[in-house]
Amino acid sequence: MSNVRLCGTRTSSGEPVAVLAYADDITVIIKNAKELDIVNENLLLYDMVSGAKLNHNKTEGVWFGKENKQPNLNIKMKDKMRIIGINFRNKDSYDKN
Repeated sequence: MSNVRLCGTRTSSGEPVAVLAYADDITVIIKNAKELDIVNENLLLYDMVSGAKLNHNKTEGVWFGKENKQPNLNIKMKDKMRIIGINFRNKDSYDKN
């Protein structure tokens, strides 16, 4: 999924990253509810043309904002996640990598 409407985050060299893919795993970095809507739009379009659906039982997320502002995303939320060998968590990610 390539979409200029997703801000994602920036690497240490300044490159923007919004989507990471490895085999059949896709990681999307979003910053707000508007970007979540954009991702959902793209998933619906993909579903329409391919017939493939998001498996909510296998979908996980890590929240990086203030805990009291965490939206209900209807997916399994975790404290941390390891993606292509990189640790992602709300706190201390840099130290864990």
